Amino acid sequence: MLEFEVPLSMKEYINNKRVRSAVDDLVGKLDGDDMIECDWSEAREYNQALLFAAQVRTDFVEMFYRVWEATFGVNNASRLGDGFFDYSNSSPSDVWEHKCIEIDYYRDKNKKNEGRSDCLILMLVDEEICLHVYRFLDNDSMVSLGAAADVEGWVVEQEGRGDILANSRVKMTDFIADPDQVIRRFSDDAKRIIEALLKD
Repeated sequence: MLEFEVPLSMKEYINNKRVRSAVDDLVGKLDGDDMIECDWSEAREYNQALLFAAQVRTDFVEMFYRVWEATFGVNNASRLGDGFFDYSNSSPSDVWEHKCIEIDYYRDKNKKNEGRSDCLILMLVDEEICLHVYRFLDNDSMVSLGAAADVEGWVVEQEGRGDILANSRVKMTDFIADPDQVIRRFSDDAKRIIEALLKD
């Protein structure tokens, strides 16, 4: 049994629009030098609000890492090739801002813009969590995913540069309510897509 525990801060963030709005506003101020105009007691309350916003951001990023590992990771995605995690674009603020984690697996050569790479992504889109997969050639152009495009539970979505595959999205409120069920399904989806990618 998975027993994936969603942090309390994430439950409050996802389930309460007022909390979400306040946190989204405050996270943008975490790294800033400007203090709001306020008196002493308001300054302390503001600091506590910033602390909560920082906790939500930290919990969100950690939860995303854990979900990626529980889906693509447990299904030995490393069999696809040399993995490359672009840490330069994956700071907590980047993961928070873009709401995604991506690891690219270089099938033919390496990360120096040569060969084919399969990109495995966990992302949040319109308050729904999902997995995405796409393939690049020479880090320049998206190319067909071949037989992987026909894998059960995955659909082709059009993107500006080409096709991506996505599994069925799940509302974050449903994920929060039963994360184990969602992770089991996502893990099964990840297993099927990785097996199909390995055949191509």
